[in-house]
Amino acid sequence: MRVPYLNTMKNQAYLHAIRLLTKRNYSKAKLIQKLKQKEYTPTEIEEAVSEVIAKRYLKEDEYIESRIKNFMRRGDSPARIQQKLSGEGCHAELETVLSIFKEYEFTSNDQLGQLIEKKLRSTPKDLVDFPKKQKILQFLASRGHSREAAQSALEQYLDT
Repeated sequence: MRVPYLNTMKNQAYLHAIRLLTKRNYSKAKLIQKLKQKEYTPTEIEEAVSEVIAKRYLKEDEYIESRIKNFMRRGDSPARIQQKLSGEGCHAELETVLSIFKEYEFTSNDQLGQLIEKKLRSTPKDLVDFPKKQKILQFLASRGHSREAAQSALEQYLDT
């Protein structure tokens, strides 16, 4: 039996949303952005997004958790992760970010150690001069870590 409403624009927006969600998780904001790129009307987008939310195809919590884990592995600090998620239109409390860090038994000090190790992998510790230290501290700051914590971790790494 043929369903007559399959070719409506509203339904095409919904089907496009389903196609996107079969490939990976999206946040609500990102899904809306993707549908806007296909030039669906705001009403069509709103109805399509409401439908996928109602049917629980849009799993924003899973999306946020996977983004937190990804940023965590990259070495971003919890505050930086929260800031990046906010920039993506996702709202995650700092407590949520910290709980995922705790769940994976991962700390900011662990991150700092791994990032410093990565940056100094090919450099002997005794050849790390002031400009190199400054470059590493700047990199760690770009990941959202405080200058004091980064400096302490770098000194600790170089002393071992």
